[in-house]
Amino acid sequence: MPNPRFAAVVVLLLAQGCATPRPLSEAAARGLASEAFGGEADAVLDAVWLTLEARGYRATAHDAARGTLAVTRADGHGYDVTVETREGEQVVTAMPRSPRPLMLGGDDGEDARWAALWKGTRALLDAWREPPEWRYETRTNTLVADGVSFRPPKAWAYLDFDIHRHRARLLRHRGRRDAPLNPALLAVVERRRPLSTVPLLLGEAAGMALTARSRLTLPDELETALEPGGAVGGTMRVLDGTTPREVRWHARTATRDAWTVTLVAVCGTGEDACDEEWWQVAASVKGAGGAQ
Repeated sequence: MPNPRFAAVVVLLLAQGCATPRPLSEAAARGLASEAFGGEADAVLDAVWLTLEARGYRATAHDAARGTLAVTRADGHGYDVTVETREGEQVVTAMPRSPRPLMLGGDDGEDARWAALWKGTRALLDAWREPPEWRYETRTNTLVADGVSFRPPKAWAYLDFDIHRHRARLLRHRGRRDAPLNPALLAVVERRRPLSTVPLLLGEAAGMALTARSRLTLPDELETALEPGGAVGGTMRVLDGTTPREVRWHARTATRDAWTVTLVAVCGTGEDACDEEWWQVAASVKGAGGAQ
């Protein structure tokens, strides 16, 4: 019968041997640096990006159309990432680069880093399969999604949701008006992304406020000022077809786990201003894990 103490020593020695750092060649890295995931290519790239960002890496270059990303950490370690669609899957390749020799084994070996990257990427993709929905609580006049809540302006007359309840749309006035602008508030819950979606959502909110009679043209660059409570805002000139219109906008973004809640308001001036209502909305946001 084998000596159990001897067997335990053998197991311990084997474990130590596996953990002993050893050099990793570039050729070997190319064979180890890939993992396949289900989902859309842009979502997979975002999940990789966010996972690396959480581990201290910062993007130095990215191209969503090509599915490429380059990141670097303060100590010089980095990855060149590509996402390619193969047979219905997204194959991620994360080639490491470092000012020091690449190693396998140990807590800081490339194999441990890859394992953490694949685990974090898969966790985000799994979470994103079940998007939260907005629900309206009439007793408290509160909109809630994924634990983040806010109180819309009480006097605003119109509230509706998109078919998936990922978007809540509010307008100050119900129905058509002679005035060219109807103050609007758009609330969107969506998966976290490495880059802000505020410019896109601002275009959507402006379309609500101006009823999008023609294709709206927003400025290429927004003049943005910080506002209380982690919000941002500014004034911009929008082309409503060929008619220029100046609007005032506000936005607040809150993150919670795998999701982002963004509130965007577009208003006018004079009687169509909504700054005071916006301050109340922004101050009412609860349950956010972070704000931008």
